[in-house]
Amino acid sequence: MVWDGIPSQLAKENKKFIYSVLREGARAKDFELAIQWLLDCGLCHKVGRVKKGAVPLKAYQDIPAFKLYLVDVGLLSAMGDLDAWTLLKGNDIFAEFKGALTEQYVCQQILA
Repeated sequence: MVWDGIPSQLAKENKKFIYSVLREGARAKDFELAIQWLLDCGLCHKVGRVKKGAVPLKAYQDIPAFKLYLVDVGLLSAMGDLDAWTLLKGNDIFAEFKGALTEQYVCQQILA
């Protein structure tokens, strides 16, 4: 459920991971183990939000606020059923998901 929900979480303008998108009334404790399993397997990255861009970042981290990113932008494209033609040519319908792909790409490049 968490794995399948990552593309929809990134496609929205959420500033953090929203559990209720996965299941109505869901809480962090319901998905904590599943998220940790995905992280331990190396299938996704958990990126925390900071309240202030100062050094050290860990001191300003908003612990309950985070986003999950996949390990590869190609994987996100495949999970979103995007074909190469849509990515290369562009499409008005595709406009909203471009932000998710861009965020995914930046995360992937920073971690590389």
